[in-house]
Formats: sequence, C-alpha cells, structure tokens
Amino acid sequence: MGAVSDAAPRGEGMQARLEEAFMAEREQEWGSFLAKSGKFDGELDQEIRIEKFTAAGPGEEEQNLERLRRWFVTCIAVMCSWRRPGGRRSDG
Repeated sequence: MGAVSDAAPRGEGMQARLEEAFMAEREQEWGSFLAKSGKFDGELDQEIRIEKFTAAGPGEEEQNLERLRRWFVTCIAVMCSWRRPGGRRSDG
C-alpha cells in the first residue's frame, strides 16, 4: 500500500488534479478486480461443466476466493477512507 500523508493542495487546480488522479486509480483498480472476479467465475463454471472435480480443487478455489475477498475489502476501505474537501467522507 502507498504512503499516507496529510497535506492541503496548493490551489483549486491542484485539488482537482489530485482528486482526478485518485479516482482514476480507483477506477483502474476496480476494473482489474471485476476482471479477475469474472475470470474466477468463468473458471468455476468451466470446471463444473467438464466435471473436473479433484481433491486439490476446492482448496485452490477457496484460496482464490479468499484473495478476491481481501482485495474487495481493500478496494472498499480505500474508497471509504477518502475524505472530500471540508473533511467529509465520500459517498462512493
């Protein structure tokens, strides 16, 4: 995870650029999360379709699901920790 700072931007232009950069990063991260989740879902569907059931399969899938769960929690935590100007938390 990145560094944490508590500073005020110099001027409205800088505030807007920082907010835009933050949101662009969040959108990119969310898109990556959705893509990985879709891939996971597709792999499960494929294994069920071809009836590929192995002893190791459930453990591997549980690990993958747990990684996705942690990634989701991190995405949400970062968005919820963002503070809008005036100290208000974001609604998104």
